[in-house]
Amino acid sequence: MNRSIRRSIFGVLTVAAVGAWGGRGPTPAEAQTATPPPPKSQGNQKLPPPAALNTQGISGQVVGVLPSTLVVARDSLGGRPPFVERAAALRWVDSLIGEQLMMRAPEVNWKLPAQLRSMARQAPGIAANPDYMGQSALRSPEINKVPDPLISNLRTLMAIAGGRFVLVPAALSFHHDSVGAVVVALNMAGVDTRMGDVIFRSYIQASGKTPAAALDSAMTILLPVLAVDP
Repeated sequence: MNRSIRRSIFGVLTVAAVGAWGGRGPTPAEAQTATPPPPKSQGNQKLPPPAALNTQGISGQVVGVLPSTLVVARDSLGGRPPFVERAAALRWVDSLIGEQLMMRAPEVNWKLPAQLRSMARQAPGIAANPDYMGQSALRSPEINKVPDPLISNLRTLMAIAGGRFVLVPAALSFHHDSVGAVVVALNMAGVDTRMGDVIFRSYIQASGKTPAAALDSAMTILLPVLAVDP
């Protein structure tokens, strides 16, 4: 399968909505830092606009959804639920993302984080724990080929799951804007685990009255629902 065909599976639709993060991301060596700053712009170079996920090419297929491992709450949000405890914040993000994926793209056989954890537990010594694979490194736009051991672990896990592709919430950041609304910056990546390629990226900013509303808006950009009326 050539590269253009593989990329069409996670095809990108340009969305005229809120702006994407600008500039280049951290290096792989910085990939697991706890509170990374937003990518800085390099002159006039900017990241692409927010991209929607074309699920038609993966309809009926098993697609894994890795757990979130990097969620940052800035300003006063850091002292409020669900961000008071890191574990609670990660579970909350995974729950909302999973709910939106199932609701907005039921044609895909999503394997959500809880299911991937269960599969890994049933294959001790073979499958790595999906919470500790280092997937937040994929937030860097410079990574086009997934490095080891991450790709080896992803390949093994998806072989057990019976699929090929994974969707990775690589990083999320929440903060208040100047008028008090909550802004979320969502960095999402899609990986072809057989070829080891990052075949989809979307850098989305969205806002709402609450963190949940902001994340819901971001998922609306990632997965705009097609009309259901005839």
